[in-house]
Amino acid sequence: MNPNTPPPHDDDLPDERELAALYARLPKAEPDAALDAAVLAAALRVTPPVRRRPRWPVALGSAAVLVLAVGVGLHLRDTPIHDPVAGNAERFAAPAAAPVQEPAAAPAPAPVEAEAATPAPPPKLIAQSTAPTHAITRRIAEAPA
Repeated sequence: MNPNTPPPHDDDLPDERELAALYARLPKAEPDAALDAAVLAAALRVTPPVRRRPRWPVALGSAAVLVLAVGVGLHLRDTPIHDPVAGNAERFAAPAAAPVQEPAAAPAPAPVEAEAATPAPPPKLIAQSTAPTHAITRRIAEAPA
């Protein structure tokens, strides 16, 4: 019993026992058993029979979920684990000392007058986004540099 719950005798009202005794002395007006049986029989005739749903769909659904969960678990168990942290560590590792190459001598700039005299040809348009990738690559390769 909870210590905060008052004992049951605290719920009694004053003179409650006397009132209960007065109610007990009143005549009880109950129907006889024949009338009670007739009312119950009429109620059973009027109400439709209770149709219980079969339980097998719930059992079948539970079994299907269990098989699916086991299948996914087995599939994931056989899948190799990809550790993104380990892959990034190799990529960001300090590179080995590479031999330093001397920069090549830059070619002499072309005369400005020759560039101004020859207009540049218009660039070729790249194919629509719906075109296959190889067609786009071919057009870029064919374009003059």
